Amino acid sequence: LSKNATLANGQLISLTDLKIGDVIAIRAGEIILADGMVVKGEGVVDESSLTGESLPISKAVNSSVMSGTILQNGYIEVKLDAETANSTLQRLNAAMLDVQADKGRYAKLADAFA
Repeated sequence: LSKNATLANGQLISLTDLKIGDVIAIRAGEIILADGMVVKGEGVVDESSLTGESLPISKAVNSSVMSGTILQNGYIEVKLDAETANSTLQRLNAAMLDVQADKGRYAKLADAFA
């Protein structure tokens, strides 16, 4: 996952410096790095990594997009509506880490005998 995003004006910016209201440019084949609303362009987004939906979803102006999904074709500019630390992808990652840290009953029992 890239640690930088490209603003709509072409400026490269660190993900940690992105803030609500920034507009980022997403080109075909790129991962959408932040949650937001499409403000320019159109394309097809693969959301299967988050939703399990097998078919790509068409996105145009006023469509919402989620971080961690992939723009398969087209070009969109996305206005951020959440900090990257609170994005869909980060929340999913945090939930996975919580689950991994919480060993199940049988794993704890096995550890006791190991």
